[in-house]
Formats: sequence, C-alpha cells, structure tokens
Amino acid sequence: MTITTKIDKPARTARQSGEMQRDSYEALAKSFSTLQRRNVEFAQTWMTGGVELMRAYGNLFSPFAYARQGIKAAQQTTQHTQQALQATQEKLRVAEEATIKAEEATVRAEQAAERATVKAEKAEQVTAKTTANTQAATREAALRDEEETREAALQAAVHTSLKTKDYEELNVDEVSKKLDGLSATELNKVREYEKHNKNRETLLEQIDGKIKATA
Repeated sequence: MTITTKIDKPARTARQSGEMQRDSYEALAKSFSTLQRRNVEFAQTWMTGGVELMRAYGNLFSPFAYARQGIKAAQQTTQHTQQALQATQEKLRVAEEATIKAEEATVRAEQAAERATVKAEKAEQVTAKTTANTQAATREAALRDEEETREAALQAAVHTSLKTKDYEELNVDEVSKKLDGLSATELNKVREYEKHNKNRETLLEQIDGKIKATA
C-alpha cells in the first residue's frame, strides 16, 4: 500500500534515530563507568603505597610530617575521586533521561504511524465504496438512457407505420384498421409497443393473426 509505506518510513527513521542515540549514550555510560573504576583503583593504590612508604621511612624522617603529607594527598585524591564519581553519575543520569526520552519519542512516532495507517485504510475503503456506488449508478443511468432511447425509437416507428401521432388515444378497432398493409417487421414493432404500454389482449391477438398471415 503506497500510503502506508510513506507513513511507515518516518516512523522507522524516528525509531532508528532513537536506537542510535540510545546506543551512543550506553557507550558513554560504559566509558564513564570505566573511568570511575580506574580512579577508585588509583586512589586505593596510592593510599596503599603511601602507607608502605611511611612505614619504610618512618625511622629516618619525622613520622608526623610524612603522615600529614600522606593524609593531605589522600584527602585530595579522595576529593577528586568523589568529584569524578559525582560528575560520572550526573552524566549517567543525563544519558539515561535522554535514552528514555528517545524511546518515548519512538513509541509516539510508532503510535502516530499506526493511527495514520488506520485512517488511510478507512479512507481507501470509503473511496472504494464510493467508486463502486458511482459505477453502479452510472451503469443504471446508462441502461435507463438506452431503454428510453429504444422506447422512443420504437414509438416513432409505430407512429410512422400507422400514420398517427396519438397511438395511445386509439381504441382496438382504430388500431386494427391501420394494421392492413403493414409488413411483418412493422407488425412486430406495433405488437412490442402495445405489449409494453396498454397490453390489450384482443389487439395483440389480432396483430399475431396478421403476422402469421404475412409469414
């Protein structure tokens, strides 16, 4: 169906766009998650190394000075890690919201395409029904015109054969007198016209007798 195909195309495009956007956000989320894990591992490694370093040099230098420096560095690293974690979580939240919005937009596009398809199908049904009705009416009108034309031609032929313009006003005897000298073709036309109009049995019998006589 041409209309349906045209309607489905934007829906498929919207769906594909939403899926591409969602895949992009999922890849970004994975990247942020990897970065978060590395920052935590780095902080843990640094703090472990700092503790070992203080233990190794504790007897040579002031333990309090190294302890303060180690604690300060650990605090800074922890702060940076927390900030990175917060930034990553915020980006993940934004990516998730964008993915949800893209999915909702795809659903709305599919629903709109479905509604448009239903409307198009109904419109096609109405058009087909209207076309069928029009064709039927046209055929009936053509048949009526054909019948009326045939009846008019028959009437004209009868009037000519009987040399009258008011056949319907003639009685049986008057018509019978005008049948003399008519050919079989003319008699058949008079019979047909009489049959379709007044249908007088007595006159029809007389016409049939004359037709047999001319045979």
